Amino acid sequence: MTITLTDERADPVRTETFFAKGGLVEFVQWLTRNKKPLHPKPVSFTHDEGRRRVDLALQYEDGYNENTFTFVNNINTHEGGTHLTGFKSALTRTINDIASGATS
Repeated sequence: MTITLTDERADPVRTETFFAKGGLVEFVQWLTRNKKPLHPKPVSFTHDEGRRRVDLALQYEDGYNENTFTFVNNINTHEGGTHLTGFKSALTRTINDIASGATS
């Protein structure tokens, strides 16, 4: 996975590139490198369905601040949006179901 950030406001234009051979999992580990994770490895999955693909990696840590990065069609949706809202709702519902012993 390669992420390239370009600051076109700077003169000259400034570009930074991040490469993670291990993909999203390695990127999440890099983001949490100075934090205390609550589980040893990030949770991750990839799902392909025709022309649609979802990649996810997450890791809980002992801090109070949330870092969430979402992308749709390779565009950073820095304000979240319906994709993030739907994901958070489904994740919360799933964790609550598992914790209460309910099955779906």
